[in-house]
Amino acid sequence: MFNEHNTLHFKEQILKLFLNYSDQRFNDLSFQVFEYQSKNNKVYNKYLSLINIKPKDISTIDEIPLMPINLYKNQIIKTSDWSAEKVFQSSGTTNSTRSKNYIKSLEWYHQIAKSSFELEFGPLNDYIVLALLPSYIDNRDSSLVSMVDYFIRQSDQEKGGFFQFDFKNLSEYISNLLELTNKKILLIGVSFALIDFCKINSFDNSQLTIMFTGGMKNRGRELTFSELHKTIKTSFPSSIIVSEYGMTELCSQAYSNEFGVFKPAPTMKVLGKEITDPFTTAIVNKNAQIGVIDLGNIDTLSFILTEDAGRQTEVGFEILGRLDLSDIRGCNLLYQSL
Repeated sequence: MFNEHNTLHFKEQILKLFLNYSDQRFNDLSFQVFEYQSKNNKVYNKYLSLINIKPKDISTIDEIPLMPINLYKNQIIKTSDWSAEKVFQSSGTTNSTRSKNYIKSLEWYHQIAKSSFELEFGPLNDYIVLALLPSYIDNRDSSLVSMVDYFIRQSDQEKGGFFQFDFKNLSEYISNLLELTNKKILLIGVSFALIDFCKINSFDNSQLTIMFTGGMKNRGRELTFSELHKTIKTSFPSSIIVSEYGMTELCSQAYSNEFGVFKPAPTMKVLGKEITDPFTTAIVNKNAQIGVIDLGNIDTLSFILTEDAGRQTEVGFEILGRLDLSDIRGCNLLYQSL
């Protein structure tokens, strides 16, 4: 039976993954979370019933069923019953149905995000964080904006901030910072805005780290990681160019190196699933549907099948784009039954 003590115990164990990670520790904790969520998450429990899976029959982490992410568009995904402090919503057009992720604790969401970032890039207070997230800022329920706003507040808050399409102002501001401070500067931008920014700006300075995220949705042809990286690197040759992989439905993030291989946070594991059979794990380095175990989602659901195509590698994963016909594969039965 659920009680608040269960959640606190899980959260303590999840945070320990940042300090002392091992595959065995992650796997053991995943099985415990699976047992807990399969009993206390009504939607996931129903999903398991519809696909005829009994939790006691699951013996390996690859066998844990991943629920289609599309269900976040028409179901309230919670483990147990609690009141949400915040509801994140995905971006979308006026007439589209947006995914909703009910957040029990913003403090927990931010703690996971901060720990994930700092493990990869060092303390946030070493940075001045600038954000180029036009259109995302208009979505007051954006998880990305919430995360970046928290990063700004945890860094040099007086010098950090959000910028819109005023590229000239942003360019002058970065130039002044590079002259006046020895702190590292982190520019987090959505891909289409950074591409436009690069067309009229260039900085040859190693003090600057540029992090791109999001795609080119409704902004022209979708660019590959290598195309985006090359375009940004041309304008900022000495800067560190990285990318962030996250989504509305996840608490944890992954960060890329210059070759486009993403390293998941210690609270996150990516599993490639066969595109034609999402219940079967794909072999390493094969094009696959991206599945995620996110233990940061302890209050919602940790086992999610995304709509992204990618490859699981020996050291992380690559993202190849969106799957075609992504609204199918496992959702129809649930739509009819929930």
